[in-house]
Amino acid sequence: MISTIADLEPAARGQAERLTRLLTGYESTGEEPLMAIFEWSLSRLAGEVPDPSGGRKRFDTALGELLKESQDKQLDRPLGEYLEALQAWLEDCPGYYANRGLSVPIEAWALLADAIVAATDYE
Repeated sequence: MISTIADLEPAARGQAERLTRLLTGYESTGEEPLMAIFEWSLSRLAGEVPDPSGGRKRFDTALGELLKESQDKQLDRPLGEYLEALQAWLEDCPGYYANRGLSVPIEAWALLADAIVAATDYE
């Protein structure tokens, strides 16, 4: 079953990545669900471009909560361990979203908002 650019045959990947860049303005990682790219592109072409500040607001809120938590009590893990968990979660996040029946957010701020929250408990 083909659900991401990475699932395509090598000959088709380059074309799909160029099309994704053209439609979304973003560089493809190959892990984005094709349906999410298609739906987002249709919304963009129809003039229903999502508010780019929405993901940024989620990120700012999540970061603020993390900072407050770190000031209220000592975190259970050192910063280095948290950053390792953050990196690991970002690598594994396509599975996280797929298990919930969701698409990986195309908007980077929304993805980062989920990542900083998830990394607090991720091992």
